[in-house]
Amino acid sequence: MEVENSFLIISQYLSVLQVETRPNTARLYEAAILRFSAYCTKRSADLFLPEAWSWGDVGVQALERYLHQSRQELGWSANTTHAHLTAIRHFFRHLTRSGHLDRNPIQHYTRQKSAGLIKPLEVDPEVLASQLQQLPCKTHKQLVQCLLLELTYSTGVSVAQLCRVENLEPLPQSGSLRIHFPKRLPLERPLGEHGFALLQHYLKMRKHSTAPQSSAPNPQCPPFWVDGEGRALLGVQLKKLLEKSLQELGVPNANALRDAGLQHLAAAGADTRTLQNYRGLKRLQRVQDYKNPAFGELQERLLAFHPRRVPPASAEKNSE
Repeated sequence: MEVENSFLIISQYLSVLQVETRPNTARLYEAAILRFSAYCTKRSADLFLPEAWSWGDVGVQALERYLHQSRQELGWSANTTHAHLTAIRHFFRHLTRSGHLDRNPIQHYTRQKSAGLIKPLEVDPEVLASQLQQLPCKTHKQLVQCLLLELTYSTGVSVAQLCRVENLEPLPQSGSLRIHFPKRLPLERPLGEHGFALLQHYLKMRKHSTAPQSSAPNPQCPPFWVDGEGRALLGVQLKKLLEKSLQELGVPNANALRDAGLQHLAAAGADTRTLQNYRGLKRLQRVQDYKNPAFGELQERLLAFHPRRVPPASAEKNSE
């Protein structure tokens, strides 16, 4: 591409920007286009562009490599990448409208967003499971902490929802747990032997609580989460208990623990739709990074895959 021609086209575009966009937007678009132009010139051989390339030679492949390498080398965030892509799209629309190009080569390009706004947690499943089981639970406070951790990891239910549960109903025969919420249909999730043991222990302690039911906000429906004296535990108190335990495990937050459970479920072979339903995610795109392509054809049920699932035979043995 001739330097004079490139500068001329970009200069014309910048003049248009001054009229069509706000000053800050114009400066952003100018910087983005100049950088993209310099990138194409410097790496024309890598992009398979002709020696005297023109904007008509720059297509989706060059754009994708530019965005990818910028993310890798400069650490661009999703917002920065999107801003540069928007600027380049605007520039190519201008080239088409002004007659510099017969067609827009990137008109139908859509950037693949990462599923993970969720970031994978680098924790070995067996190590994490072992850590959860080794946490002390001698006191009532420790028991609540351990149960909350196990439920967060195993069920995929958010901490906010767990704090509002109406009841947790163990179903050892099927190796699952039924979670009851106020004014909402219950969920059924797998639960391991350790989780069942913690839940049964907590239910016994809760049943023998010394606090009168009249102390609850609704005497007809006593709170599920209570302290050692039978007083209702608020959501803020439960979250503080959980945060302390997460620090001991070296896990940054509760969502990271939920993500770990989702990763382990994916590694066990669950299909993408199951993962989406498991976490209650509206967009299937958010779980793509957890899906191992090797299991792409599997469409088995959730209970068959969950790493914390108790086989029915084991559940019957434990219940005897």
